Amino acid sequence: MATVKVDLPEDLLRAASGATYSPTSASREVAKLLALELYRECAVSLGRAAELCGVSLAEFMQFAAEREVSLHYTPADLEQNRKFIEGLPSLESAATGHSGQNQLLPSVSDLTRTE
Repeated sequence: MATVKVDLPEDLLRAASGATYSPTSASREVAKLLALELYRECAVSLGRAAELCGVSLAEFMQFAAEREVSLHYTPADLEQNRKFIEGLPSLESAATGHSGQNQLLPSVSDLTRTE
């Protein structure tokens, strides 16, 4: 990804980076703050915001949570996730596979067997 240089007051970078100030950490912190603001304004998705600042989705979610930025989770998102989950195989069918024999979980007779 191409980068650009932006002139910012050093005091602003120190304030954004906190106790861990260094030019590298400040640049990364400012990128995360900018991506977070874009996400907060609904200009980009959560995944795109993480991608733009070069961090994992989990790291960006943690970053957002630390700054009390809530996830944009709408009733439509809930319905989409519900439909996705309904389409997943049940744990029972996933455990038994094609043979009908349980591959993941022990049977009741296995648990109660004494030798």
